[in-house]
Amino acid sequence: MPARTLVAYAHDDGFTLHRAHGEPQLSPAHPFGREDTFPARVRARLRALGIRAFDPDGDHPEVHADPVATSLDWQGVLAAVDAREDDWLFRVHDDWTVTRYRVVSLDLSVRVDCPIDDSGVLLPVEAHETDYAVGWVEGVKSTVADGLRCGLADPETASDYLQSRIERFAGDRETYRV
Repeated sequence: MPARTLVAYAHDDGFTLHRAHGEPQLSPAHPFGREDTFPARVRARLRALGIRAFDPDGDHPEVHADPVATSLDWQGVLAAVDAREDDWLFRVHDDWTVTRYRVVSLDLSVRVDCPIDDSGVLLPVEAHETDYAVGWVEGVKSTVADGLRCGLADPETASDYLQSRIERFAGDRETYRV
């Protein structure tokens, strides 16, 4: 996992949202609270995703134990995503499947002189397609910024076009506007 990640754990009463830095190292003391089978199940699921499991001799867990928020519905989780600051959102479902979302900022102001856009799109990305998806997004953003710089579109049209390209990349997987 990259440096700026949100991890949303599903519970019966909604989601608990945590910050993570680097690859998460989950411990039995993690606030999810399923101590009976939690560690082995988490380690197995995370290992399959290429994420290191908790190492008791390591530095420290990188999923912060203190939640950012608790009892959120999915809309509340989406509202907590900062498209200009966060890189990933990992949604951990009740059955421990993980849906990985790349947070794609629609802001082109760092590439071209235009107003700042705080919105973004969550692009579902499988673990095996991470490098390709990240590179593809950066390439599309550069191309759209070039078109904006050349006067081919106004900022709003460019942002809408960028969002539509991201949604087409996702195919039949659901994207979310944040």
